[in-house]
Amino acid sequence: MMRQGIPGTRAGMTVVAIAAAIVGVSACKKQDAGGDQGAAPAAAAPPKPVAWKTLKLDKLGIEVKAPGNAEVLDRGGGDAPNVTLSSNECAVMIDTVTDLHASSFAAAKSSIQHDANTFKKFTREEKTAKGWYLTFEAQDMIEKKPLYGLEIRTTIGAKQFECSYNDSDATKMACVAKICESMQKPGA
Repeated sequence: MMRQGIPGTRAGMTVVAIAAAIVGVSACKKQDAGGDQGAAPAAAAPPKPVAWKTLKLDKLGIEVKAPGNAEVLDRGGGDAPNVTLSSNECAVMIDTVTDLHASSFAAAKSSIQHDANTFKKFTREEKTAKGWYLTFEAQDMIEKKPLYGLEIRTTIGAKQFECSYNDSDATKMACVAKICESMQKPGA
């Protein structure tokens, strides 16, 4: 039995196709009314640098430096809370480490290498006094384009935290690294 109006179903796809056609016709009408269509589009202004701020993650008992427009999304976790920080510049996931996370440096590397995305190579493999720092390249399993990843494990107080993210945009990884490297006790 087919459900009506659910994206991904035949009815949902029909609705999406009709909406796309309406948007396309509207865009054409606006362009037709615009006059000289041979004019070059205006050059986009370079993006303004975003100010960074200290962001306290009270549920985790830590703080990080993050872009000023970053939002904190609670991913639950009960006694082991997890959050995602999302901004226009990048996103990161910060987890309180549990038994479900890799228990060693070797296990973390193996987990990355055996992910559903096709692993290519580690670009940084560093065991640290409080955990590890891994960066890697892979290939997206669906879109078959490059994927860049980072995973930092550290101990703050009596808890371990893991900060990570994968993105197809290599330029966003500097932002991810900056946030993850800044994890610390509040006020430290």
